[in-house]
Amino acid sequence: MGKSEKMTTASEVFSPEHGQITLYMAWKGRGETSGEIAARLLQTMSVLADRYSNDSAGFYSLGGDNLESRIRLPGKLKELAVYAAGKTDQDEDGAHHENGRTRLVALLLPDPSAPDLQSDAMLSVVAGTSLGLTNKVSVQFESGFPLGTPAEAARWFLELVRIWQPEYALLKTGLTNSTDYSLGTYAGYLSWVSNKAFDPVPPLASAVQIPFGDGMLYAARNWTLDGFAALSRDLAKAGAGQVLQIPKFQDPPEFPSQYPEELFRLDEQVRWDAR
Repeated sequence: MGKSEKMTTASEVFSPEHGQITLYMAWKGRGETSGEIAARLLQTMSVLADRYSNDSAGFYSLGGDNLESRIRLPGKLKELAVYAAGKTDQDEDGAHHENGRTRLVALLLPDPSAPDLQSDAMLSVVAGTSLGLTNKVSVQFESGFPLGTPAEAARWFLELVRIWQPEYALLKTGLTNSTDYSLGTYAGYLSWVSNKAFDPVPPLASAVQIPFGDGMLYAARNWTLDGFAALSRDLAKAGAGQVLQIPKFQDPPEFPSQYPEELFRLDEQVRWDAR
Protein backbone atom coordinates (compact mmCIF):
# COMPACT_ATOMS: atom_id res chain seq x y z
CA MET A 1 0.00 0.00 0.00
CA GLY A 2 1.43 3.35 -0.96
CA LYS A 3 1.67 6.30 1.36
CA SER A 4 -0.96 8.22 -0.62
CA GLU A 5 -3.62 5.62 0.24
CA LYS A 6 -5.74 5.74 3.40
CA MET A 7 -4.73 3.00 5.78
CA THR A 8 -7.11 1.05 8.00
CA THR A 9 -6.75 2.04 11.64
CA ALA A 10 -6.78 -0.28 14.63
CA SER A 11 -10.26 0.95 15.59
CA GLU A 12 -11.56 -0.22 12.21
CA VAL A 13 -10.22 -3.73 12.78
CA PHE A 14 -10.99 -4.22 16.48
CA SER A 15 -14.10 -3.01 18.32
CA PRO A 16 -13.60 -0.56 21.24
CA GLU A 17 -13.88 -3.16 24.02
CA HIS A 18 -10.61 -4.71 22.82
CA GLY A 19 -8.71 -1.70 24.12
CA GLN A 20 -5.01 -1.34 23.45
CA ILE A 21 -3.33 -3.65 20.94
CA THR A 22 0.04 -5.14 21.87
CA LEU A 23 2.81 -6.78 19.87
CA TYR A 24 5.15 -8.80 22.06
CA MET A 25 8.32 -10.63 20.98
CA ALA A 26 10.63 -12.65 23.23
CA TRP A 27 13.78 -14.80 23.24
CA LYS A 28 16.58 -15.81 25.60
CA GLY A 29 20.30 -16.46 25.40
CA ARG A 30 21.34 -14.20 22.51
CA GLY A 31 23.96 -11.68 23.49
CA GLU A 32 24.15 -8.46 21.46
CA THR A 33 25.95 -5.16 21.72
CA SER A 34 24.06 -1.89 21.97
CA GLY A 35 25.18 -1.19 18.40
CA GLU A 36 23.54 -4.39 17.17
CA ILE A 37 20.36 -3.52 19.07
CA ALA A 38 20.46 -0.05 17.50
CA ALA A 39 20.58 -1.58 14.00
CA ARG A 40 17.43 -3.59 14.71
CA LEU A 41 15.80 -0.59 16.34
CA LEU A 42 16.48 1.64 13.33
CA GLN A 43 14.74 -0.83 11.02
CA THR A 44 11.81 -1.14 13.44
CA MET A 45 11.30 2.61 13.59
CA SER A 46 11.29 2.77 9.80
CA VAL A 47 8.71 -0.02 9.41
CA LEU A 48 6.27 1.57 11.86
CA ALA A 49 6.75 5.22 10.81
CA ASP A 50 6.23 4.21 7.18
CA ARG A 51 2.66 3.23 8.07
CA TYR A 52 1.77 6.94 7.88
CA SER A 53 1.04 8.97 4.76
CA ASN A 54 3.17 11.87 6.00
CA ASP A 55 6.93 12.04 6.41
CA SER A 56 6.90 13.64 9.86
CA ALA A 57 5.90 10.66 12.02
CA GLY A 58 8.74 9.52 14.24
CA PHE A 59 9.85 8.05 17.55
CA TYR A 60 10.55 10.28 20.52
CA SER A 61 11.93 9.88 24.00
CA LEU A 62 10.06 12.20 26.36
CA GLY A 63 11.71 13.37 29.55
CA GLY A 64 8.66 15.28 30.72
CA ASP A 65 5.21 16.46 29.69
CA ASN A 66 6.14 19.49 27.58
CA LEU A 67 7.31 20.08 24.02
CA GLU A 68 10.82 21.09 25.04
CA SER A 69 11.46 17.73 26.73
CA ARG A 70 10.94 15.60 23.64
CA ILE A 71 13.95 14.14 21.87
CA ARG A 72 13.56 12.53 18.45
CA LEU A 73 15.47 9.29 18.22
CA PRO A 74 18.24 9.60 15.62
CA GLY A 75 17.52 8.38 12.11
CA LYS A 76 21.14 7.47 11.39
CA LEU A 77 22.69 4.27 12.72
CA LYS A 78 25.85 5.88 14.11
CA GLU A 79 23.92 8.41 16.21
CA LEU A 80 21.30 5.86 17.25
CA ALA A 81 24.06 3.48 18.39
CA VAL A 82 25.46 6.23 20.64
CA TYR A 83 21.97 6.80 22.05
CA ALA A 84 21.45 3.05 22.65
CA ALA A 85 24.85 2.78 24.36
CA GLY A 86 23.64 5.34 26.88
CA LYS A 87 20.65 3.11 27.61
CA THR A 88 22.70 -0.01 28.27
CA ASP A 89 23.47 -1.56 31.68
CA GLN A 90 26.82 -0.45 33.06
CA ASP A 91 29.21 -1.65 35.76
CA GLU A 92 30.12 0.57 38.71
CA ASP A 93 33.12 1.93 36.81
CA GLY A 94 30.87 3.06 33.95
CA ALA A 95 31.89 0.30 31.53
CA HIS A 96 29.14 -1.59 29.72
CA HIS A 97 28.18 -4.73 31.60
CA GLU A 98 29.23 -7.81 29.65
CA ASN A 99 25.80 -9.42 30.00
CA GLY A 100 23.83 -6.21 30.39
CA ARG A 101 20.78 -5.28 28.40
CA THR A 102 19.85 -2.21 26.41
CA ARG A 103 16.66 -0.73 27.84
CA LEU A 104 14.72 2.04 26.16
CA VAL A 105 11.19 3.33 25.63
CA ALA A 106 10.02 5.62 22.82
CA LEU A 107 6.69 7.04 21.68
CA LEU A 108 5.54 7.08 18.07
CA LEU A 109 4.16 10.56 17.35
CA PRO A 110 2.19 10.76 14.08
CA ASP A 111 2.35 14.57 14.19
CA PRO A 112 5.23 15.85 16.34
CA SER A 113 4.05 19.43 15.90
CA ALA A 114 0.72 18.76 17.64
CA PRO A 115 0.57 20.50 21.05
CA ASP A 116 -0.97 17.48 22.81
CA LEU A 117 1.90 15.13 21.91
CA GLN A 118 -0.64 12.49 20.90
CA SER A 119 1.08 9.11 20.60
CA ASP A 120 -0.15 6.20 18.48
CA ALA A 121 2.27 3.63 19.89
CA MET A 122 4.83 3.01 22.61
CA LEU A 123 7.91 0.94 21.79
CA SER A 124 9.81 -0.81 24.57
CA VAL A 125 13.08 -2.71 24.16
CA VAL A 126 14.90 -4.76 26.80
CA ALA A 127 17.45 -6.85 24.95
CA GLY A 128 21.06 -7.90 24.58
CA THR A 129 21.87 -10.40 27.33
CA SER A 130 23.26 -13.88 26.62
CA LEU A 131 22.19 -15.12 30.04
CA GLY A 132 18.97 -17.06 30.58
CA LEU A 133 16.95 -13.88 31.05
CA THR A 134 14.16 -12.87 28.71
CA ASN A 135 15.02 -10.38 25.99
CA LYS A 136 11.86 -8.69 24.78
CA VAL A 137 10.42 -6.07 22.48
CA SER A 138 6.87 -4.80 22.84
CA VAL A 139 4.80 -2.22 21.00
CA GLN A 140 1.52 -0.95 22.45
CA PHE A 141 -0.75 0.49 19.78
CA GLU A 142 -3.57 2.97 20.27
CA SER A 143 -6.82 3.01 18.28
CA GLY A 144 -5.53 5.52 15.72
CA PHE A 145 -2.50 3.51 14.62
CA PRO A 146 -2.73 2.53 10.92
CA LEU A 147 -2.77 -1.19 11.62
CA GLY A 148 -4.02 -2.15 8.17
CA THR A 149 -6.25 -5.06 7.24
CA PRO A 150 -5.23 -8.47 8.61
CA ALA A 151 -3.19 -9.15 5.45
CA GLU A 152 -1.46 -5.76 5.68
CA ALA A 153 -0.89 -6.11 9.43
CA ALA A 154 0.61 -9.55 8.89
CA ARG A 155 3.18 -8.10 6.49
CA TRP A 156 4.60 -5.50 8.86
CA PHE A 157 4.23 -7.99 11.74
CA LEU A 158 6.44 -10.47 9.89
CA GLU A 159 8.85 -7.72 8.95
CA LEU A 160 9.39 -6.99 12.66
CA VAL A 161 9.78 -10.72 13.29
CA ARG A 162 12.43 -10.83 10.58
CA ILE A 163 14.23 -7.86 12.14
CA TRP A 164 14.32 -9.13 15.75
CA GLN A 165 14.48 -12.93 15.20
CA PRO A 166 12.51 -13.85 18.34
CA GLU A 167 11.42 -17.28 19.53
CA TYR A 168 7.83 -16.10 19.28
CA ALA A 169 5.81 -12.99 18.50
CA LEU A 170 2.19 -12.31 19.52
CA LEU A 171 -0.33 -9.66 18.46
CA LYS A 172 -3.01 -9.47 21.14
CA THR A 173 -5.37 -6.89 22.68
CA GLY A 174 -6.15 -5.57 26.14
CA LEU A 175 -9.27 -7.71 26.15
CA THR A 176 -7.37 -10.94 25.53
CA ASN A 177 -4.67 -9.95 28.03
CA SER A 178 -7.34 -9.47 30.72
CA THR A 179 -8.56 -13.07 30.37
CA ASP A 180 -6.94 -16.45 30.95
CA TYR A 181 -8.09 -17.69 27.54
CA SER A 182 -4.56 -18.12 26.21
CA LEU A 183 -4.05 -21.24 28.38
CA GLY A 184 -0.32 -20.47 28.33
CA THR A 185 -0.12 -21.07 24.58
CA TYR A 186 1.21 -18.79 21.86
CA ALA A 187 -2.30 -17.80 20.75
CA GLY A 188 -2.74 -14.33 19.27
CA TYR A 189 -4.69 -12.71 16.50
CA LEU A 190 -1.34 -12.97 14.76
CA SER A 191 1.41 -15.23 16.10
CA TRP A 192 4.74 -16.30 14.74
CA VAL A 193 6.57 -19.19 16.42
CA SER A 194 10.06 -20.54 15.79
CA ASN A 195 10.18 -24.22 14.88
CA LYS A 196 13.59 -24.29 16.57
CA ALA A 197 11.97 -23.48 19.91
CA PHE A 198 8.57 -25.19 19.58
CA ASP A 199 7.50 -28.35 17.81
CA PRO A 200 5.10 -27.63 14.92
CA VAL A 201 1.43 -28.54 15.40
CA PRO A 202 -0.93 -30.05 12.79
CA PRO A 203 -3.44 -27.87 10.87
CA LEU A 204 -5.93 -26.10 13.16
CA ALA A 205 -9.55 -25.23 12.33
CA SER A 206 -9.29 -21.90 14.17
CA ALA A 207 -6.22 -20.51 12.37
CA VAL A 208 -4.66 -19.90 9.00
CA GLN A 209 -1.14 -21.37 9.19
CA ILE A 210 1.54 -20.02 6.87
CA PRO A 211 5.20 -21.15 6.98
CA PHE A 212 7.66 -18.27 7.15
CA GLY A 213 11.36 -18.84 7.51
CA ASP A 214 12.25 -21.19 10.37
CA GLY A 215 8.79 -20.92 11.85
CA MET A 216 5.06 -20.66 11.36
CA LEU A 217 2.63 -17.74 11.19
CA TYR A 218 -0.75 -18.32 12.82
CA ALA A 219 -3.61 -15.95 11.97
CA ALA A 220 -6.80 -16.46 13.96
CA ARG A 221 -9.71 -16.97 11.58
CA ASN A 222 -11.98 -14.88 13.78
CA TRP A 223 -10.57 -11.65 15.26
CA THR A 224 -12.91 -11.68 18.25
CA LEU A 225 -12.43 -12.85 21.82
CA ASP A 226 -14.25 -16.08 20.93
CA GLY A 227 -11.92 -16.58 17.97
CA PHE A 228 -8.90 -16.04 20.19
CA ALA A 229 -10.23 -18.51 22.77
CA ALA A 230 -10.92 -21.10 20.05
CA LEU A 231 -7.31 -20.85 18.83
CA SER A 232 -6.02 -21.18 22.40
CA ARG A 233 -8.06 -24.34 22.92
CA ASP A 234 -6.96 -25.82 19.60
CA LEU A 235 -3.30 -25.15 20.38
CA ALA A 236 -3.63 -26.69 23.84
CA LYS A 237 -5.34 -29.79 22.43
CA ALA A 238 -2.60 -30.12 19.80
CA GLY A 239 0.06 -30.10 22.51
CA ALA A 240 1.56 -26.75 21.55
CA GLY A 241 4.45 -25.57 23.68
CA GLN A 242 4.05 -23.02 26.47
CA VAL A 243 5.49 -19.56 25.86
CA LEU A 244 7.16 -19.55 29.29
CA GLN A 245 9.21 -22.60 28.31
CA ILE A 246 11.39 -21.10 25.59
CA PRO A 247 15.01 -22.37 25.48
CA LYS A 248 17.55 -20.60 27.69
CA PHE A 249 19.88 -20.22 24.71
CA GLN A 250 18.64 -19.37 21.25
CA ASP A 251 19.38 -20.82 17.85
CA PRO A 252 18.27 -17.71 15.91
CA PRO A 253 15.72 -18.29 13.15
CA GLU A 254 16.43 -17.25 9.58
CA PHE A 255 14.02 -15.76 7.04
CA PRO A 256 13.63 -15.30 3.30
CA SER A 257 13.63 -11.80 1.82
CA GLN A 258 10.12 -12.20 0.38
CA TYR A 259 6.73 -12.62 2.01
CA PRO A 260 4.90 -15.92 1.52
CA GLU A 261 2.33 -15.85 -1.30
CA GLU A 262 -0.44 -17.04 1.03
CA LEU A 263 -0.16 -13.83 3.02
CA PHE A 264 -1.86 -11.81 0.32
CA ARG A 265 -5.05 -13.91 0.58
CA LEU A 266 -5.38 -13.50 4.32
CA ASP A 267 -8.18 -10.91 4.19
CA GLU A 268 -10.38 -13.48 2.46
CA GLN A 269 -9.78 -16.01 5.24
CA VAL A 270 -10.06 -13.85 8.37
CA ARG A 271 -13.15 -12.26 9.89
CA TRP A 272 -12.45 -8.88 11.46
CA ASP A 273 -14.37 -7.97 14.56
CA ALA A 274 -15.21 -4.38 13.54
CA ARG A 275 -16.02 -4.97 9.88
